[in-house]
Amino acid sequence: MSRPVTIVSLFLASLIVAAEAPAQSADTWFHRWSSAQQEASVAVAKLQFVERGSFATDGAFGPREMEVDFDLTVEPDEVSRSVLEIRTKGRIVDESQWRGHRRFRSPVRRDLLRAADALLFPSDLLASGTLKTRGTPDPDRVNGREAVRLLTVSPNETGQIERVVWHFVRRSGRLLRTQAIIRGEDRGTLVVEVNYARHDGLDIPVSRTISGSFGVRRRTRTYTVLLESESVFELVALETL
Repeated sequence: MSRPVTIVSLFLASLIVAAEAPAQSADTWFHRWSSAQQEASVAVAKLQFVERGSFATDGAFGPREMEVDFDLTVEPDEVSRSVLEIRTKGRIVDESQWRGHRRFRSPVRRDLLRAADALLFPSDLLASGTLKTRGTPDPDRVNGREAVRLLTVSPNETGQIERVVWHFVRRSGRLLRTQAIIRGEDRGTLVVEVNYARHDGLDIPVSRTISGSFGVRRRTRTYTVLLESESVFELVALETL
């Protein structure tokens, strides 16, 4: 009787191990997810969000805090935003004070913001070769939810998005969170985290945090700016082809 019991025990143990370990390679996981996102977005012409962000900066001109509401438009080849309202110390700033002053209404340096925006819909980073997979999928938990963790890195030293940690919901395969390190010229380094939800098969951003520092040139000098920001995204319109 000991031999059948041993065989059954080994069989059950193998099932447990198989259940705990992600069955797909990292490349296969990303390929399946990217293909599903492409299929879900093929008929989408434009996504429009209201982005509500709070920004705290500290630099050459002292600390500053502001809240900015943006109209954020996402199209297949472009992400654009325009300011709806700016508030400081709980008061609305008159449009005449910020209209035409880019640094006042956009606290994040333009090149770093462009890289951070690429993480709002990050499947293109894989398709374009901007990021390459490293290692294998690992089981993880995010906010008590069973997840799969994957790592991608830039294939070259000049890549602005240096590395991204991805978390997918284990059962559904939807994207749950990305955490990235972004580096720019002139001592710019940001840590960016984006959280996602699924809408009609498409994984869309719902919140983002950005922290780090970057250099800003003023005439002949470069000053370091420290940044902390939190943003939420509300989908308000979806246009189809």
